[in-house]
Amino acid sequence: MSRTLTVFQGAWASVRQAVRAGRRTDALRLLRRYLHLPSLSVQQRARAEALTGHLYLSLGEYARARWHLRRAVMLCPTKSRWQYLLGCAWAEDPVGGHDRAARWFWRAWRRRPQHPLYRSALGEALIGMGKVRRGARLLLRAARQAPGSLPILQRLVRGMIRAGRPSLALRVVCAARFLCRTPMAGQHVEEWIRQLRFEQARRHQPLLRSAMRYSLPFPLRAG
Repeated sequence: MSRTLTVFQGAWASVRQAVRAGRRTDALRLLRRYLHLPSLSVQQRARAEALTGHLYLSLGEYARARWHLRRAVMLCPTKSRWQYLLGCAWAEDPVGGHDRAARWFWRAWRRRPQHPLYRSALGEALIGMGKVRRGARLLLRAARQAPGSLPILQRLVRGMIRAGRPSLALRVVCAARFLCRTPMAGQHVEEWIRQLRFEQARRHQPLLRSAMRYSLPFPLRAG
């Protein structure tokens, strides 16, 4: 028994070492070998499937990521983190679906309703489904709950641009400018501010041209 446990621990340590070193291909190869070890417990198998899915997700192989993450969730249905990652595997896939992503984000958020990352993910997915009001409300609440979180701010920017409400996001992102702890974070925030201001101006331009058309004594020509 102790010898078998040592084999499991050694194999898992090799996997973790490859992940920490950024050798994702090696980590996936070791995980395939690990999953073929006899007498793995349900918890060990679920953990290995989840990590395999996460690695495939980081490589942009969304179908494979979903396959492994779904197996992990089936083996251990109470892990909200894995449900969230399965939602990401749908949301980030260009041929995925917002409705399927929202379903898994909602399951993760239901288990941990105070988690701002899960709330923001669900909000963005709902906006993608056309449920703009509820999605925007969830995004804003998540951003206020974790004002310095770059992943949440990024979702806020994307979601509000899609919803056609860049002004709402701009106020939150401008406030987050003073919470940046690193120069890189500050650069991200400044880029989002420029992006939101551009979207603001783009949305206001047709209104401005329409107002000028009626106020000027001569016709306004394009160009």
